Amino acid sequence: MIVIANKAVNTRLGFPHTSATNPTYIEDGHELDIVAKVYGETLEGNNEWYQTIIDEYYWSGGFHTTPEALALPVTQQSTLFDEWRITDFWKKGITGKNTKVAIIDMGFNPKNNAVAHLFGQHNSTQMQFPDTGHGTYMSSIIGGNDAKNGFLGIAPEAEIVIKELNITSNSFRMSALMDLLETLHDFDVISMSFAFTGGLNDTANTITRFNSITNELVTNGKTICIAAAGNEALTAIKYYPAAYNQVNAVAGTDATDNILAGLSNIWPGVQLVAPYRGYFDKVDADRFGKYFNTNKINGTSSATAFTAGIIALIKSYHNQRNLPFTNKDLQDKYLTQTSVHRPDRPDSPFQSNTINKEMFFSLLK
Repeated sequence: MIVIANKAVNTRLGFPHTSATNPTYIEDGHELDIVAKVYGETLEGNNEWYQTIIDEYYWSGGFHTTPEALALPVTQQSTLFDEWRITDFWKKGITGKNTKVAIIDMGFNPKNNAVAHLFGQHNSTQMQFPDTGHGTYMSSIIGGNDAKNGFLGIAPEAEIVIKELNITSNSFRMSALMDLLETLHDFDVISMSFAFTGGLNDTANTITRFNSITNELVTNGKTICIAAAGNEALTAIKYYPAAYNQVNAVAGTDATDNILAGLSNIWPGVQLVAPYRGYFDKVDADRFGKYFNTNKINGTSSATAFTAGIIALIKSYHNQRNLPFTNKDLQDKYLTQTSVHRPDRPDSPFQSNTINKEMFFSLLK
């Protein structure tokens, strides 16, 4: 498709952003052959960019508008991205900017195109644990930035810090998690997409220490902690760290907000339910597996990362306006009570909450 420049437009290499390399520009009247339209940096309320076959990017605001260009679909791989109007938030400058997010996980690939921008400045490219894809996928949901292939996260301009933790079932240690949490003061969101049984069977000192750490982060600070409820299809056993005080447990819902996904854990007191189906659900399983090095597209892990990303946008809105936003604010203002049940047990509901879309969308006004 040919588009025609209506003024001089800078060429950006590799990524649609003004921070990308700028080797040259095109002049007013230049006819540019484009292959795709992608989302990138928002300029003058417009975050759509044109991509050429050699991975050059040009801001679409520098070109004459045509019906064909307007109809060209934007490359992105998530129906949740559409449903939650993420690009509308970006156009308003609500991108995660001025927000600090910690992701505690394992299995990161610093060379993956969606998350490569996260490594170097704030995060080492040397990983302790093998690439299982799990950490890469979770961090892509929150801050993914592969515009070319459409793997776009929710809050790509958040300052994301990766904290590696061995979360394999035989090696997880609550003491190691607490050591990490003690280093995360002054973070807005802490995302933990893992779950284990036995939290209240730990020693009294362990329970006291965990509660003390999270109480300082949440009650005395500004942090919102999010953790997965787990995927064992259990309804009576609490999983940790999600079930600890001051941590928002996230269970997963299926096609509708009030039907639990078949494998999602839940127990009385789970604070949140979120989509279980997987964030990058427009991608077929084979391509997803090759891109992320895992075939686990859905689960309470992805529901947790999705929730963390949405909260990061809410935090970004408030931080940019120097407005406080605490865990209590989240619970009092942005959560709506809902009743959820398993597909085969409609007579056994659990009370939980969802993020209120209407309240979330009100930030766009």
